[in-house]
Amino acid sequence: MTRFELVGSLQTLVTYDDTEDHKPHPAPLLLAAEQLRVAPEQCWYVGDAIHEMHAAQAAGMVAVGALWGASEPERLQVATPLCVESPIELLPLLQGR
Repeated sequence: MTRFELVGSLQTLVTYDDTEDHKPHPAPLLLAAEQLRVAPEQCWYVGDAIHEMHAAQAAGMVAVGALWGASEPERLQVATPLCVESPIELLPLLQGR
């Protein structure tokens, strides 16, 4: 899949140039929620970095730590109580919300 095919399958895309403030500031996440016409409180943000967890929490979103990513799992687990070890673990969480 090329970058352009991926972009075409997304409902919204927020990049670095779209906001003046950047993570851990919540501005990019809030812009995405606004573009999707969804309240931030209804959003789940999955990230593998502590500054992403801080951005999600500041935006009022559910912060989900992706333990398969670049950060040390122990650091993410301190930043958010909700962590998953693989993307497939997100499915039952989202179905149960």
